[in-house]
Amino acid sequence: MRSFLLACAFFSLAPLARAQGGCQILLELQDVKYDTAHPQQVLDFFHPTPAAADPAPVIVWLSGGYTGLQPPTPDPCQVAMYSTLLQRGFALVLPDLRPSTAYPFPAQVFDCARAVQTVKQRAVAWNIDPQRVFLMGRSNGGAISASVAYGFDLQGVFGSDPVSMQSSRPAAVYLGSAPSNFFAIDGAFPGTYFGQPTLADVSPNSLMLGSPVWWLTALPGVPVPTYLVYKGAIGTPPLADVHDAWCGLDYGIALLSRGATLGFQYFPSGIDGTNFDAVATWFLTLFP
Repeated sequence: MRSFLLACAFFSLAPLARAQGGCQILLELQDVKYDTAHPQQVLDFFHPTPAAADPAPVIVWLSGGYTGLQPPTPDPCQVAMYSTLLQRGFALVLPDLRPSTAYPFPAQVFDCARAVQTVKQRAVAWNIDPQRVFLMGRSNGGAISASVAYGFDLQGVFGSDPVSMQSSRPAAVYLGSAPSNFFAIDGAFPGTYFGQPTLADVSPNSLMLGSPVWWLTALPGVPVPTYLVYKGAIGTPPLADVHDAWCGLDYGIALLSRGATLGFQYFPSGIDGTNFDAVATWFLTLFP
């Protein structure tokens, strides 16, 4: 996220449109507050066709990390994944979250859910479709996205204001190299997500609640459609790496057992060659 003067802290409208190749951004809002407890509870919003007759589908993207101050948002048209999604007609939301070093789990899950609710509440103003809000996350951002997608819908849980009364459930979710079950990870792995030195220092209850696959088995109903992307060899627990492709298998088995719609890309070589155009097509086919 970018730094602004206090007078511009709510949002700023980019004075000029961005365009490169087939990528264009005609509406850009920066540092939009989705909550007020922390200065990092802001999001950036990019819309390729804000004046179109039909509201656009939306991608909310979580890159991972979130242990401290987030780096500045790059020009989306300069980032291949963002550019692909914008060219396919998606509006793009890049939220910042509170740092896990000071605000451990579940704070970041609540932040992500609130960002989704904020996007839906502004659907008319931003010309976006609240029924086609998709969460995409990689690594830690994937675990957060999965927890929002599979956990409790926070609609009305934290208040009755217009944002809180929106559903926090995305239409579908994309998980890239996301951890699935923290009990399957070696206890020596850093426990920063939970505010502890290692996973061995985290209480079993927190490990359970922080594991998205647990929510898949605990709550009734069919989970939201899920697109999985993993790379490398499939290990055996206890895993030394939270990104291990075993987690993709773990998600896949749990999702299929619950009747969920599933898409996937797997790269056994360990080199991620994700086709984001295919991901966009999958979303738009399920939710035209």
